[in-house]
Amino acid sequence: MKPILLAALALSLPLALPLSAVAADGPDDLWEITMKMEMAGMPMSMPAQTNTVCTPKGSPDDRMVPMDKSCKLIEQKRTASRLTFRYTCKDERSIYTGSGEMEFLGKDAYKGKMHAVGMMEGEQVDMTNTWSGKRLGNCTYEDPAKKVEQYRAASNAQIAKACDEAMDALATQLFFGDSAICKERKAEFCARAGKIADDLQHDPAAFKRHAQKDWRGAMKACGKDPEPVMAKACGAALAKRDGDFLKDYCPAEAVAARKQFCLGRTYTSVEASARELCSALGGLSYTADAPAAAPAADPKSSIGDKLKDGASKLKKFLKF
Repeated sequence: MKPILLAALALSLPLALPLSAVAADGPDDLWEITMKMEMAGMPMSMPAQTNTVCTPKGSPDDRMVPMDKSCKLIEQKRTASRLTFRYTCKDERSIYTGSGEMEFLGKDAYKGKMHAVGMMEGEQVDMTNTWSGKRLGNCTYEDPAKKVEQYRAASNAQIAKACDEAMDALATQLFFGDSAICKERKAEFCARAGKIADDLQHDPAAFKRHAQKDWRGAMKACGKDPEPVMAKACGAALAKRDGDFLKDYCPAEAVAARKQFCLGRTYTSVEASARELCSALGGLSYTADAPAAAPAADPKSSIGDKLKDGASKLKKFLKF
């Protein structure tokens, strides 16, 4: 659908009559409004639109005129049963003028017609709107400005919650860039990333809590080098003989520790403080301390040896 048709369709709803959830016993007036729009050059008119709207009690007559927010009445005249008016509309892409009239059919009904010519969304327009309204009963009018504030507050609360969760997860992309929804909390994000980095370099167990977070990317986005943090964390793990940490996060330090503390040693000869380290890194021998097993005796050789030994002893005894 062309932009001009979308803009014209928007005019099929009265600007001053906001749709709202209504209460049947409220103090205000509930109307059913039916509108139809025709545009010159279109093969057929657009279908009629019917909507239910609530207006404040005692609203002025010009609230019944369906105009866009860029429009304003420049002249109006009211008689007992008729309102005539002229109006103009202007925004960045549209400028047009028009005139119209409304007929009041008692207190509970009305009808009207308006015609406009000019430019809308950069295209020439010749448009006619007709509408009618009938009162259905009572309702409670809600100021659209208040609704906007309520929606804005709810939206801001949702954004704040999303930013809190993103900060805990160190989701950098939500805090950096012109379109980032949390960019106003960038300083808070970097403070959070710095706190996590401080935990990481002093407490190897912190890696388990933050293993799924891109703390390196967060530090880089905040202008910090993550490598010194990693070096200190590996140093702290080595000092605590934390073999599992070295194996998972510090491959170079793990190789060096295995060579320094484990290779050439057994579980009983290795330093007590390094046993768990070497259990994690490997390199210990578990058989070097065991006594060498005696070779299995040959039954035949054993009997022969005994006979020879017995003959030798007997010879010495008999001295022959």
